[in-house]
Amino acid sequence: MIDTKLQQQLHEKYNPEGSVLRHAQLRMTEMLVFLDKVCTKYHLRYWLDSGTLLGACRHGGFIPWDDDTDVCMPIEDLRKLRKIFATEHLSDEFILQTPDNDKNYLRIEWCVLRDLKSEYVQDGYRFHRGLKYKGLQIDVFPMERGIHPFLMKIANHYQWRFTNQCVLNDRIPYKMGMKFAKIFRKLETTFLIPVFRIFDKKTSDFYSYSYGCGFLYKHSVKSTFPLKKIPFEGNQLSVPNDTDTYLKEIYGDWEKLPSEEEIHTHNVVIRFYDKPVNTI
Repeated sequence: MIDTKLQQQLHEKYNPEGSVLRHAQLRMTEMLVFLDKVCTKYHLRYWLDSGTLLGACRHGGFIPWDDDTDVCMPIEDLRKLRKIFATEHLSDEFILQTPDNDKNYLRIEWCVLRDLKSEYVQDGYRFHRGLKYKGLQIDVFPMERGIHPFLMKIANHYQWRFTNQCVLNDRIPYKMGMKFAKIFRKLETTFLIPVFRIFDKKTSDFYSYSYGCGFLYKHSVKSTFPLKKIPFEGNQLSVPNDTDTYLKEIYGDWEKLPSEEEIHTHNVVIRFYDKPVNTI
């Protein structure tokens, strides 16, 4: 973890107390604590991932300039979580966004925990345009064992070439692009992915992001489990057992701070509300 003085300098520069970004980070911390409590209650496994894990290990919380949150779950646990959210009322303020409750949400197994008392607005990103739920988010990525790397590349290419481009292509009207994207997504979920899963090696020693996520990283079961908890913004949250190996697999020298030129943030507007809303 970086030293206290440098951490304070970064905090003052990027996410000072009272700023919109810091407000958003604290709200997403509440969401993480909520998710942790739900997973603990129902005996589900999750762990901080990507930039959120990097922030926990290097900064003790959010990377100062970060404005979203990532966690992973084994796919069988995430499927259980989806059923729990669909059948039980767990919160008035948070919802698990899936294709079942948001018709224009195109992800497959990948879900998003959304805050209902905020808007995370990416007007330039066409995927966000027709979503029912647009609040601050925790991306919840499904992880599977034994996915064949070549088949994953095919699925990722399909996802980008056919599904994503239908929506992101400015030359195609949004509503028409969404209709085409849903057709291609249906083919992917009912034929392509089930066929690919025949070749999965469930006894593999490695986890990969599920089909449709678009990421090629893989992590060893040994470096991931047993999960442990470390401080994140003053709370104890789950992380992989060997965080150093896990982060090196993604970032290499993860302890090194990027230069100012290397720091990239999302082009977003964040709004907050006093009561839950469906921002559509």
